[in-house]
Amino acid sequence: MRVLILSKYIYEECLPEFNKNKTGFGSMVKATAESITQYDDVGVLTRVITQGGKLDKYTLIKHTWSDVLKSITIKSLCQSIVEAIGHEDSIKNKLKFLYFNLDIGLTKKIIKEFKPQIIHIHGIGESSKIYIDICDEMHIPYIVTLHGLIGLDSSILAPKINVDFEKDFLQLSEKRNIPVSVISSGMKQRIITNYGLQKGDNINIITNGTNTELDGKVYSKIRETYNIPDENEIIICLGNITKRKNQIQVVEAISRLKEDTRSKLTILFVGNDELNGTLQKRIYDLGLKDNFIICGFIENKEIPSYFNESKLNIVASLDEGFGLSMIEGFVYGVPTITFNDLDAIEDLYNDKAMILVHERSTEALSEGIESALKKNWDKKYIQKYSELFSLKKMSRKYHDLYENIVESWEMRE
Repeated sequence: MRVLILSKYIYEECLPEFNKNKTGFGSMVKATAESITQYDDVGVLTRVITQGGKLDKYTLIKHTWSDVLKSITIKSLCQSIVEAIGHEDSIKNKLKFLYFNLDIGLTKKIIKEFKPQIIHIHGIGESSKIYIDICDEMHIPYIVTLHGLIGLDSSILAPKINVDFEKDFLQLSEKRNIPVSVISSGMKQRIITNYGLQKGDNINIITNGTNTELDGKVYSKIRETYNIPDENEIIICLGNITKRKNQIQVVEAISRLKEDTRSKLTILFVGNDELNGTLQKRIYDLGLKDNFIICGFIENKEIPSYFNESKLNIVASLDEGFGLSMIEGFVYGVPTITFNDLDAIEDLYNDKAMILVHERSTEALSEGIESALKKNWDKKYIQKYSELFSLKKMSRKYHDLYENIVESWEMRE
């Protein structure tokens, strides 16, 4: 089957134009594209300007300024300018909106040339709305995957127009039976509850996957890299340093541990700092500079080395559609401590691989960390458990869903 993935961007470390947005979303879209190639012929089209080309497993479709300009007509230019001027948003977002509209002609041209049997749209917002409108106009079956819910997370500062569209689209999708997929059971339930859906039968749950193949991996020596004492246990917190990821509460929780426990811990924060030094300041204010290392962004290929030497993974996010680092940790036998109200807990929880904190207090998180450190975890069991969340299983579910959508579409047509 020919599948065209449409996404605002992806993360592709081998290409400069695609390694600026270092996010879990971008990495997951890439992983999805690569994994489903075992069943389908996959092309990826983004809003990023690129010469494209055939990558290791999928085709990155050429998308240049020259191509965009050639596809613009005087009518589409005038209409796009008028709509952008009337767009209720900042100047920066008005310009983005103008670009998205001017890109419509080229997107249609690429779809006609690629001839997809189904289009897979990732994310929701103005960019996705235009993709959806194009699919409707061209009568091509499509599915929209949501990796998170911007309208139900107060820690995400999204433009109001995107928040409104998320709600409007999800309500409309049920009425029109538009296929939607989400990455956790909790996400689906929140959509039904907060957006007033009846049953959400059009919403499919396909949890994220990760590479569970360990054979032949060579790990970097993290202890030597950061000069971590042999007697210290390493805790990892993976994800960009943001309000939503809630790393500051992790610092507060560690500060409440007994001195003899805390003195033998090294906590690694792996990800870009988007809080302008606030986290570092709190670490110093609490006198914990010897316990924490802020590693910055680490390339995906190096992440296994960090998990390989970690005792525990902490996910303290205020909101999390899935929590990819949990299953990434499982692959290396690393258990996770997290809060019980995150969306993916129903899909991920296993008492032999996780400890849940049932209260959003710093004291409860601190007690949970202490319990996790004392528990005798079965590393091999956790590694075996990770196989439930392999990329192979995820891609098979997407492929089967594609086939069902196309079959239903053909019957309806």
